[in-house]
Amino acid sequence: HYQCSAGAFQFLHDNFGSSSCVDMSPQLIEMYRNLMLGQAQECIVEKSLRGLTKVKNMNISKIAMKVAQYYQSVVTVLESNVGAPLVKKHKDWIKSLQIKCSYYTAIAHLYQANSMEEQSNFGYMIAFQQLALQKIQSIGKLPRGIPE
Repeated sequence: HYQCSAGAFQFLHDNFGSSSCVDMSPQLIEMYRNLMLGQAQECIVEKSLRGLTKVKNMNISKIAMKVAQYYQSVVTVLESNVGAPLVKKHKDWIKSLQIKCSYYTAIAHLYQANSMEEQSNFGYMIAFQQLALQKIQSIGKLPRGIPE
């Protein structure tokens, strides 16, 4: 359903992207599209992590990294002048998305490490595990609470 929503936002972007209405700005429509695509890919990663689907470690890594990229693009828009009105209404969005960015980047590194282990590349495996750990630790360094 998230991919269908993303398609609807793409249609709006393609057909009404030049609207002077603030809610229909191309940046906001693309932000919503990326949010929906991120959520769609997140569902795939979560199903894979639960073992509900058979996906190779490298593919889980790639999908998880794409989730993080989609969410980071949403954070970028929210932190810009374009996203300021949304942040006032939804103060928790930025922090939630930053946490998800770090989490899915860590998942990507962890499954990249698993893939390296399958190939007996133990040096790379350890390096990716360390990157995953650093990403998880970075979540604890995010500011606490919701900004006013």
